[in-house]
Amino acid sequence: MIRCSERKSKEIHQLPESDLDLVVYPELGLGAAGFLQEILGQNYINAPISL
Repeated sequence: MIRCSERKSKEIHQLPESDLDLVVYPELGLGAAGFLQEILGQNYINAPISL
């Protein structure tokens, strides 16, 4: 059984493996995508969805 905190830790550990980040909710993810681009050099696409 994997606890939520262990799962989150594993997901965070895998962040550098991403080649591209997709931001569908800019108000939530644009800051993080910019940070990852600055720190890890990962590109991102800002593709907001409209409901």
